[in-house]
Amino acid sequence: MSPRGVEPADLRDPGDPARYPAALVETPAPSRPAAPAVVAVVVTRDPGPWLEQAVDALAAQDYSNLAVLFIDAASDTDPTPRIARALPNAYVRRLEENRGFGASANHVREIVDGAAFFCFLHDDAAPEPGAIRTLVDEAVRSNAGIVGGKLVQLDDRRRLLQVGESVDKTGERSTVVDPGELDQEQYDAVRDVFVVPGGCTLVRADLFEAIGGFDESIDLLNDDLSLCWRAHVAGARVVVAPDAVIGHAEALGERSDTSLRRQRLIRHRLRTMLVCYSRWHRVRVLPQAAFVAVLEIIYSLLTGRRGQARDVVAAWRWNWRRRGEIRALHRKVEGFRGVPDAEIRRFQVRGFSRLNAFLRGTSSRGASPSDRAEGAWRRFVTGVRSGELRWPVVAWAITIVIVAFGSRHLIQRPIATVGGFLPFDEGPGELFDAFLSGWRTTGLGSSSPAPTAFGLLAGAGAVFFGAMGALRQVLLLGSIAVGLVGAYRLLRPAASPRAQAVALVVYGAIPVAYDAVADARWGSLAVYAATPWLLGQLGRAAGWAPFGPVDGDAGPGVRRPDLVGRVASIGLLLALVAAIDPAVLPVVAVVIVALALGSAIAGAPRGVPRLLAGGLGGLVVAVALHVPWMLDFVLPGARWEQVVGHAGVAETPTLGALFRFDVGPVGGSLLALGFPIAATLPLLIGRGWRFDWAVRAWTVALALIGLTWAGGEDRLPLALPPAETMLAPAAASMAIAAGLGVVAFEIDLRQYHFGWRQVASIVAGVALVIGAVPTMLDAGNGRWYLPGGDLESTFGFLEEEEPGFRVLWIGHPDVLPLPGHALDLPDGDEPTSDHVVYATSDDGLPGITDGWPGSEDGPTQLIEDAMALAARGETSRLGRLLAPMAIRYVVVPTASAPRPLGGVQRPAPAQVTGTLADQLDLAAVPVNPAYTVYRNDAALPSPAMIPATAGSGTAFEVTAGDLVGAEPVLG
Repeated sequence: MSPRGVEPADLRDPGDPARYPAALVETPAPSRPAAPAVVAVVVTRDPGPWLEQAVDALAAQDYSNLAVLFIDAASDTDPTPRIARALPNAYVRRLEENRGFGASANHVREIVDGAAFFCFLHDDAAPEPGAIRTLVDEAVRSNAGIVGGKLVQLDDRRRLLQVGESVDKTGERSTVVDPGELDQEQYDAVRDVFVVPGGCTLVRADLFEAIGGFDESIDLLNDDLSLCWRAHVAGARVVVAPDAVIGHAEALGERSDTSLRRQRLIRHRLRTMLVCYSRWHRVRVLPQAAFVAVLEIIYSLLTGRRGQARDVVAAWRWNWRRRGEIRALHRKVEGFRGVPDAEIRRFQVRGFSRLNAFLRGTSSRGASPSDRAEGAWRRFVTGVRSGELRWPVVAWAITIVIVAFGSRHLIQRPIATVGGFLPFDEGPGELFDAFLSGWRTTGLGSSSPAPTAFGLLAGAGAVFFGAMGALRQVLLLGSIAVGLVGAYRLLRPAASPRAQAVALVVYGAIPVAYDAVADARWGSLAVYAATPWLLGQLGRAAGWAPFGPVDGDAGPGVRRPDLVGRVASIGLLLALVAAIDPAVLPVVAVVIVALALGSAIAGAPRGVPRLLAGGLGGLVVAVALHVPWMLDFVLPGARWEQVVGHAGVAETPTLGALFRFDVGPVGGSLLALGFPIAATLPLLIGRGWRFDWAVRAWTVALALIGLTWAGGEDRLPLALPPAETMLAPAAASMAIAAGLGVVAFEIDLRQYHFGWRQVASIVAGVALVIGAVPTMLDAGNGRWYLPGGDLESTFGFLEEEEPGFRVLWIGHPDVLPLPGHALDLPDGDEPTSDHVVYATSDDGLPGITDGWPGSEDGPTQLIEDAMALAARGETSRLGRLLAPMAIRYVVVPTASAPRPLGGVQRPAPAQVTGTLADQLDLAAVPVNPAYTVYRNDAALPSPAMIPATAGSGTAFEVTAGDLVGAEPVLG
């Protein structure tokens, strides 16, 4: 081994018989074989003060056959004098340009002959004296191609950095070690890994040459991933030997900014995946990687990380521009492939590391299930013993038990088709076709843009491989889970795990979400899921402490306020919820105004302009993202009910009931007043931003509770969304105030002398416990009082009908299984039928595409005209008027589910039942006491051919004639 042009030393084995006289061959003297030749290759570029530690560490190595080569990547100052101080025999090669670590390290292939191993090091890595010897011994013992050691902090070698890593199918890294974790020899077993992190990596020289060395297009980060992945493809083992300890300064953070490092990580990870997978495996994995990238972009925008979203997009563009280069390198990799991808996948973690880490609330997890479990358990025990996690653990345990026990029948069985819980009866393909179509089948059909939700559901259905029933179940239960996670994370900037725990328990025990389940309201569930996240984004937009530096200190981990990013985040979040229920938009507008008003009341107006800009800007973004669908809501002729719906309540809840959040079958006990009582504590003892936020939270809660009460009393000129939708932000505000009470108890109470404030704190704590009791008791129902049966069993006869007909539904909006249009029926000279709507479904029960009302323009208005004609007594043959509309059945529900299954109960409007009972050509069909059903035998198929005898006379005579003989044209 020597630089080229210099004769290599005679490294023949001293035990070789050819070196001895024949007489001595029979009894050669035992001797130890020479150690394999190793060249330590250190790439340096403008090194800092850590270089001396790295040089001293190499000089102290106890490996006997070691040469050291420094490759200087165009440093401004020649590092040779600093190297020669401790390593006078080291070789130094200076390069004229810096092309990155990999391209610089590849020069060893031109410089060195005769080495068995290369040991590549960073210039801030300092291996312990026996590290290289340990790496070589393990390489020989394990027949490994690449061996790495245990990386620890350079300035505190008790703290771990890395001990080998794995990756997921997209190349995203996953590790069992938390950076800074105390080294207790818990990871000291030799094991196979997918990648050895750079710092100090031993590579067999022949393997390095066979796989082409480092990828020279990877100038920064993930060069180790590319090298190790290609080694796996070639059939080599990649092993970690933790007995080889290397101190690493990780000085890259001082030489490059976070954005550059993130950009290179994403870019080079994608490149490595494209290069190393075989063709067919790449076809399978690449769409999944693209899906994860889209999720990361959406999440980054929602959380205001525009730079991260931009880097993800840029990584795909960078690799697309180099697709020719990637194809050429891919062919080379396939040329030395010795192991199929199926074998390599055994060393990768399942699922997606980034998504798994987010769901666990951590940055990474283990390379194997056992490692992940061990690491998670260790951190859990440490947190509990220290007391830091006790409150959150108890809070999550209580919440999970309540929600899981109360939802057990929803988890075990299919969700009933009642109320607004329409069946997901269309697959991804049909939904996507409906999304692209400009025709809506609701009513009598209209030419209008399809709801954006069709496209979103189509995409979600594709992810679930067409299992739409499973998607329906996940969306229902997932809405509750997302809301609970948001409530827990909402007060994270307050740096109080106890406050987070209290906010979680309060939001989880207030029955708004469970009443939404009982009343089968998708929109209310979506608002419940999004509200905590939205309030956090609004706080960050305003910059109010602890979400920013206004009127206090920003909490730990809070980034610098970025108004444009917050506008994008709020807009995307609102757009997702508005796709399910556009009523969220006016509700959020009320929340924004209430937050601004609360700030003024608290005497903390700073940040209000940013709040208004961020919140109102987010509303504009949300509306813009739903163009052209939202045009139906804003163009002339649009009705307010298209946004908020026609939902009303048969009995107006009192203010006391609203403060107890008693708007459904769950909860409702006077004990539920415990939460508002607990939420008053920060108003009594809070100071600074704790008091300011308590006032804001109470202002939001009072505004929404007051509007809900006024709407129920018909004291407002406009209709309001369902009570559960209105009260979801009020519930989140109560959770904030209750959590702030804990923060005020921890920070502010100590500043007061003993007195009534301490007593108030005790009362608030007791009230907090009492407030959760009603929901805990109602969890025994098992499905939050959602009816156990559904419409399909009652209306099964509709499936036996010939297709090409419609069903007309008329009744109170709370019991109709689909949204509809207002129906004003005259009683004498005045229309008096409040809270009556009508809607149609095609060929039987409504499906998922009927869940959003269509336009009232066009022929749909003819239904109301016909009903008005019958209500005035001008005809007793309504069936013949409805016949050309293909309406074969008229259904008037008085409950959202068949009796005696429960559900929402609303009396049938007397005008409707009386009018229908007077018709001579509508035959009553006994079905269930909860439904009055009429059959119209004169209904035309859609489309149909009218008998010739019906064509004589006036237009009215044609309509009023006997149309029973009509035949379907396209039947």
